[in-house]
Amino acid sequence: MTKTVTVKKLVVLSLIPLFIALFVTQRADAIRLVKADQNGRIEPNNDNPTTQVSSISIADARKQSVGSSVSVAGRVTASNQFGSPAFIQDSSAGIAVYDYTFADSVSIGDSVQVSGTLDDYQNLLEIKNVTFKVISTPRDSVKPTVITISQIGESYEGQLITIKNATIQHSGAFSAEANYNITDATGTAIMRIDKDTDLPGSIAPMGKTNITGILGQYKTDYQLMPRDTTDVGVGNITYPGSDVPMSETFDVATWNMLWFGNASNGPTDDHLQLVNALKVIRHINADLYAVEEVSDPAMFQQLLDSLPDYHGFEANYSQVQKTAFIYKTATVDSLDSHLVTDAGSSYDWANGRYPLEFTFNAKVNGKNKLIYAYVIHAKASTSDPATDYSRRVAAATALKNYLDQNHSQDNVMILGDYNDDVDESIYNNETSPYASFVSDSADFDVITYPLSENKYSSFVDGTEMIDHITISNDLKPNFFTGTERIENTAAYVPDYSQTTSDHYPVWARFKLDTATPIAKQVTEQKPKQITLEQNYPNPFNPSTNITFVLPKRETVSLDIYNILGQNVGKILNHQALPAGSHTYRFDATNLPSGIYFYRLESSSGTVETRKMTLLK
Repeated sequence: MTKTVTVKKLVVLSLIPLFIALFVTQRADAIRLVKADQNGRIEPNNDNPTTQVSSISIADARKQSVGSSVSVAGRVTASNQFGSPAFIQDSSAGIAVYDYTFADSVSIGDSVQVSGTLDDYQNLLEIKNVTFKVISTPRDSVKPTVITISQIGESYEGQLITIKNATIQHSGAFSAEANYNITDATGTAIMRIDKDTDLPGSIAPMGKTNITGILGQYKTDYQLMPRDTTDVGVGNITYPGSDVPMSETFDVATWNMLWFGNASNGPTDDHLQLVNALKVIRHINADLYAVEEVSDPAMFQQLLDSLPDYHGFEANYSQVQKTAFIYKTATVDSLDSHLVTDAGSSYDWANGRYPLEFTFNAKVNGKNKLIYAYVIHAKASTSDPATDYSRRVAAATALKNYLDQNHSQDNVMILGDYNDDVDESIYNNETSPYASFVSDSADFDVITYPLSENKYSSFVDGTEMIDHITISNDLKPNFFTGTERIENTAAYVPDYSQTTSDHYPVWARFKLDTATPIAKQVTEQKPKQITLEQNYPNPFNPSTNITFVLPKRETVSLDIYNILGQNVGKILNHQALPAGSHTYRFDATNLPSGIYFYRLESSSGTVETRKMTLLK
């Protein structure tokens, strides 16, 4: 018995050093005493050999079968720029890491160790079921590998790459969740604009450019995914008045809600569509929404009941797809509403889908303005696009005549799904059905026209700008110039196009007292001389707005000059204008990129000049 006890004591005593070693290893691991090279690969820590981490190269991990458990280390090349997955890379390869916590916890350049299970999502190899830790080493971004389009393939999947001297086969603005072809001297590839990046809405560069991004894969297509505007070499999109609270402006939106409440034709989950619609309305927080394709009155009422600060009403025609208004009770004092049945034939208005008029007082900061708002849902292009186009032309012309006859001196808004563009028709590049509004600059302003000029799309497939807002010139001094925009709902509504709508909301801001903060400042100071403001946007492509303020009636000329002093554009030629703020749009479609000057000269002898940049 005594001998047996002695043996047990010896065994226990012999295990103590092992327990201590394990404890030290765990403690050292917990305080991250792990070294990493410049690519994020884990190196042996010769100062403390017990802290070595058992991991394999990413290239070796990519060779494992799906479902295998792997542990790798590398540098973060994309964190939450795509929401998830994130991407990491070492000196051998790159790989996706599908885990939102990981994506939100790391930054580009962090050295990390990631363990998890290999998975194949639509042919993109990724690690999921992730555990990870950030290595205590200085942040260092991975340098992208320069390749040609012809080299794109499996060996570069998951890596940060650069395609030099590439051309993006697109002009104008990028849409969210859209693919664009890019080319170089060796071939053609796909560039993907992810909804979570800051790229949606930015203007595609013209000519050859360098494009950096992560090489991903979806089904059979490799996709180059830029992480932000710097990866493509474009500027950030900003809107004037970002510092002006919405409580000081009157904001309006138009939104086609896609068979709202009709699961047979629209999104298949009515409840999710309702939840997402509420999310969109609250996020934009507009004072007035003109909406189209409301198909279930009960669900529309449920929407209103879930918005205690809003009221609303539908059109009373017989179609399943109805137009409607939703408005804030604090800023909109409802006066009247009715269908405008004498603004064209029933046939031209999609067999009875007449404009819905809403008369109200807009109220902001003690200022009131009587407004006549119209929501329209024009005839869509179906099996006979030529006839449908003719019907849109007839309907738009009749509406213009009606407004000229009945509201020529009133504040008018026309919001809706125009089912056509305003610069030219989506049908065969014909003249836009709304050309009569565009050309009548003395009475109307299509304030969303710049979105068409810059090739924005209110349709989720990135092809068409068919949702618009037009105002009468009586409201033009109140329009917050440059605030017209397409809402990137895909950034905060998952699977937006499948669950909510195939149109993005389009909205703009108004100030009931003055046009812009600049105009307000000029008014308050009561200037005694002409003021020429900086153009907006700047840089621009291809159009920009030039604003100046006259303290009294003047005859003025407004000219554009290139850097050589050559006159390349004349906007005003000895035009007599009243006192006040004046804004004119300059289109530089036919001019090359460069520095230009715009010069305002008055009959009283004042000459003002400012510089602007055209960036194509």
